[in-house]
Amino acid sequence: MTKDQKSRLKYYKTFSKEDQAEWICNDCGKNCFLDKNDYYMLHSPLFFRLNGSLKGMLCMDCVEKKLGRKLSADDIRICRLTIEEGRYTRNILLKYLSETFPTFTEEVILDILYQACEMKIDYVESLIEIVKWKTE
Repeated sequence: MTKDQKSRLKYYKTFSKEDQAEWICNDCGKNCFLDKNDYYMLHSPLFFRLNGSLKGMLCMDCVEKKLGRKLSADDIRICRLTIEEGRYTRNILLKYLSETFPTFTEEVILDILYQACEMKIDYVESLIEIVKWKTE
């Protein structure tokens, strides 16, 4: 267990039993609070299709197993959680947007993602269209 995970576990133990239960994967029982790869938000219809409910958690392994593929940028809801906390989803978004806009630095792409959060643009394809329109 890493130092970060030990720190998270210590904090997690201060939660009520009900709050602790919210972080457990509905499929495999993994504690999603301990792994930042499990911090993500998907678009609600996709999460509902995978989980059968909008409540609860699925770890990233179970998400991708149910999808039958790796997560893509189109699956991910652009929000502060997926950018700041979700290492895995952040990297997917950065890679996708870097390929779409190869002249943009990572700093510029992160700025665009944060602006998308502020403007409530949570679909990557909508964000791409707006960026293309503004940079023409």
